[in-house]
Amino acid sequence: MPNLPPPPPPPPQKADSRPATHPFDIVVACIAVATLVGIVVFLFPHNRETFHIDSVDDSTIRLDGQAPAQAPSANAQTRNPEPETRNPEPVAAVPVAELHEGDILDVQIESISQYGDGMARHGNDPVYVKDAAVGETVRVRILTSKVSRVGNRYYNAERIPPEGTASDSAKSQPEPETRIPEKAPAAPVAELHEGDILEVRIESISDRGDGIARHGEAPIYVSNVTEGENVRVRILTSKVSRAGNRYYNAERIPPEGTASDSAKSQPEPESRIPEKAPAAPGAELHEGDILEVRIESISQRGDGVARHGEAPIYVSDVTEGETVRIRILSSKISRRGNLYYNAERVPTEETP
Repeated sequence: MPNLPPPPPPPPQKADSRPATHPFDIVVACIAVATLVGIVVFLFPHNRETFHIDSVDDSTIRLDGQAPAQAPSANAQTRNPEPETRNPEPVAAVPVAELHEGDILDVQIESISQYGDGMARHGNDPVYVKDAAVGETVRVRILTSKVSRVGNRYYNAERIPPEGTASDSAKSQPEPETRIPEKAPAAPVAELHEGDILEVRIESISDRGDGIARHGEAPIYVSNVTEGENVRVRILTSKVSRAGNRYYNAERIPPEGTASDSAKSQPEPESRIPEKAPAAPGAELHEGDILEVRIESISQRGDGVARHGEAPIYVSDVTEGETVRIRILSSKISRRGNLYYNAERVPTEETP
């Protein structure tokens, strides 16, 4: 068999000049395309639900994948549906007139407030009614119209009973005077004078220990009596305080039969209160003691006030700053536990 020459070597293959595609380049390209699509959609929006293509046979091809609907006639075709059916707008509330104090209206109680009052509404404003139940329709009268801190108006109202129990005109009037009776003015009383005799009731005891009765609005001070006692008294003096209020000093008259009024009206003889030697300074005084004092001030009752140590001495018919000779009539202890004296002025001819 003849020797055949070896086959020629295959021609060298040409290298591919195109660079290999890297996966990262594919990701970047996809992101760029998505970004471009988003920009186009943002700049050129369209309504997928209303965009359609009419075919030759008048059938509608929907792009959103829904079943084709029958195409409307050429005169009734529209690109957008009517706005009332697609997105109806709310009807604006009808404005209501503002209520004022005394207005009467019928309302329905919708709920109960946290304070227990029934709550109705006038427009958007709440109306609070006492003694009302939910769902009840009542007739009310506006009492107050107020505005809350956040600027919302609300009303307070009262319930009006059904007709037949009381008319609206009668309810609008204030209650008769018998509901809160006014105190009748005190009848004027005659002014008392020195020597007048009357019967009084001791209402209380003063700080000085004297009983206090009243003649009209004027107090009558009586010594040697107890609270709640009814006594017969004789007016000794009638005075006016610095504040312009009248008051009386009186003495108790013993029951009839023991001594006549005429005898009682005469001053007691000097033997009733025997005179004593002047008391030593600082020592406690006793009934009948005689001493010389200086009137430091005038009390509210008009008596002069002197002092023996820390104890006040009340002397009638004296003036402030005067130095007088006095006789101690009584020594008493006030409710606060303070000692005080009642005294009378000794005329010059009675001094020993």
